[in-house]
Amino acid sequence: MKTEKLFELLTLVDDVRSNEWSMVMLIADCISKGEADVLEKEWADRFKRDKSEYYPLDLSQIKTWSTYEGDCIKLKFHVDKDKLMCDVKIYDGNSFGGERNALRFSAKLCMPHEFVQNIESSINWAFECYLEQAYENHLEAQKLLWINNLKSQIINGNEKKQ
Repeated sequence: MKTEKLFELLTLVDDVRSNEWSMVMLIADCISKGEADVLEKEWADRFKRDKSEYYPLDLSQIKTWSTYEGDCIKLKFHVDKDKLMCDVKIYDGNSFGGERNALRFSAKLCMPHEFVQNIESSINWAFECYLEQAYENHLEAQKLLWINNLKSQIINGNEKKQ
């Protein structure tokens, strides 16, 4: 699907989310190549935040991101002023299945337009959910209209006698 159409669909569904390590690797690669802009970044740990000269938060290095796949990775993609944005939260996990512990860092990224192709399947899934909800809303509106019409006919005595 074309990039413009994916942007249109992503705008329609508000946002899509990912918790996959493969997506983290793609993001880190974009940052290291200078294709993505880091708008905000912050260590959650106050000590590291206050001693940034000793603990630089370098998002271009994959080791900065290293954590468990799943609950420890929270990526939220959305469109803001015709730009693909990614809100990032990376959590530390324990050594038994990667249960989420504490937030390690958060960041706000502006991704290149073409990156939307990497989240196409998530956008398509969210669009399908959007359509299903729209259909359910339509059916509910039709049901209420039918009920109100029948109620009106019965109360006003306009129902045909058989």
